[in-house]
Amino acid sequence: MRWVFYSAVSFLLFFSGVIAHQQNVVTDFLYLIGAKSYVYNHAEDREVAELEDDVRNRVVLLTMGQSNAANHGEGLFVSDRPAYNYFDGVIYKAKDPLLGGSGVGGSIWLRLAGKITSIDHDQQVLIVPVAIGGTMLADWLPNGKHHPYLSKTLSQLKKDDIKVTYVIWQQGESDNSAKTSSLLYKKQFSTLVESIRRYGVDAPIYISQTSLCGRDAANDEIRSAQIQIPQMTKGVEAGLDTDLLGYQYRYDGCHFSTEGLELLAERWYELIFN
Repeated sequence: MRWVFYSAVSFLLFFSGVIAHQQNVVTDFLYLIGAKSYVYNHAEDREVAELEDDVRNRVVLLTMGQSNAANHGEGLFVSDRPAYNYFDGVIYKAKDPLLGGSGVGGSIWLRLAGKITSIDHDQQVLIVPVAIGGTMLADWLPNGKHHPYLSKTLSQLKKDDIKVTYVIWQQGESDNSAKTSSLLYKKQFSTLVESIRRYGVDAPIYISQTSLCGRDAANDEIRSAQIQIPQMTKGVEAGLDTDLLGYQYRYDGCHFSTEGLELLAERWYELIFN
């Protein structure tokens, strides 16, 4: 029976070695059965594009969070300025809804890209959406259900030598609903920052003050964490206070109207680029 024992051990060691050396395969599989089914991924109607080689004129926005950071805004925005959308290792000409975010509506980010390029015509803006409606902060952490999607995207960017210049984190509504404590939110965000930095992303991370959605009024517990995090975390900057845009800017009480999206894009531009 000894040979059976050694054979079993050998098989387990071999299997462990395969897993250890093929983590990218596991990540791809988890992504395919997980996040990809949530995000807008219909690339068949999109035009593949290439960026110019001069990275000095390149802005790469990694936009993260839940529905209000994805494609759940009112209407589809048509920009008269060129912008680009990175998804699944491919660069496309950007249009709403953006590939990589959940929802089939509009977003803040195509509007923001237009404001950037309207001031500096030489700039190329690449939007990398990693945002899914209804997600909590914990969903994006290692062992969270959508971390494989984040991990895959960051790995692809690194492989393609695309340097992220700004990370925008706009999230908090689901943690408000779940009554996440300020202490836990801060701890989890610290873990998120570590996981992003692990892929060589050294860009500033802007964290918004976001908690308002529908019947869930603005939550001081979540907001206090979002205000304190930039003060205690190197490389993290204070973002917009999206809760200031009340129900008059939300077509369904939670998601932003056309007017709300335009106002957010303008304020993000003023905060980061002006």
